[in-house]
Amino acid sequence: MRKNCGSLVYQIERLFDSGNAIGRSRHLAKRIGEADEEIFAIATIRDYIECFNRFAKYARQKHGVRFVGDLTPEIAREFINALGQQDRAAGTIGKYWSAIRKGDALMRRVGYKTKGAPPLLSGGFGRHGDPRPEPYSSQEATMLTEFLEKGTDPRFGQLAKLQRVAGLRVSEAINLRAEAIDETGKVIRLAHGDHTKGGRPREVPVSSEYAPFLLDLRAQGLKHRDGRVFRDRKKLERPYQRALTQACKSLGIEHTRTHDFRATYANELYRRLLSEGCTKAEAQIGLAEALGHRRVQIRLHYLRDDFA
Repeated sequence: MRKNCGSLVYQIERLFDSGNAIGRSRHLAKRIGEADEEIFAIATIRDYIECFNRFAKYARQKHGVRFVGDLTPEIAREFINALGQQDRAAGTIGKYWSAIRKGDALMRRVGYKTKGAPPLLSGGFGRHGDPRPEPYSSQEATMLTEFLEKGTDPRFGQLAKLQRVAGLRVSEAINLRAEAIDETGKVIRLAHGDHTKGGRPREVPVSSEYAPFLLDLRAQGLKHRDGRVFRDRKKLERPYQRALTQACKSLGIEHTRTHDFRATYANELYRRLLSEGCTKAEAQIGLAEALGHRRVQIRLHYLRDDFA
């Protein structure tokens, strides 16, 4: 198998294709004990392949690994530790952790590893166990966006402000289409394929005070051939996170996660909905829809305790 297994990229694509369970029931898979070896969302498969490719690339560069079946628990732990040293967000590390564990399970399915081989990673971290976001205060969010706007790359300031005013995940913000921004600048309409969780479309309401900013982004994206607001997107997330980390350190802000802008948006939106006359139940539903979550209880994850 090792002589003709193809490139690492091919091996990984084959690996995760074997776990493709799009359209099948997760609950049924859990009942019959196959959920650990299956993936039920297109976006998750894409994320896992990307993460596992980076893990395999690290293993090849550092340890000469050319067959995924030769990946070891020691290499996996070393890679996770390296992510921590890069000051990656806990949620990002959790995504890599989940991708490695899923890939490990699939390797046993396709025969790259024996059933009795030690797991690459033990214990819990996964993408559904990420720590609760800590929202930047409105003042902190403004300070951060202004600090980043004065930096060497204006995209970082735009991304930070976009996440703050629209609550987009970092992948959604980086890949935003100009035409997803309504001509009024008060709504963002994300469609299937816009890097939303599970590929689910949604409408994101934006306060009217930020409409000029969004319309500027829309005009910026319409000038680009691909219609996307930001160029060079594939290499944008890590430099953006590093710039945000440095900005937080310079401003004396202890937490540095891009996802915390999303929590800022959640709290500001919830407050605005209440001020507009919504009941708490209505505001919670509106919040869940804007964030792209099916569970109204997601408010407990994003809202400050005095709101939750």
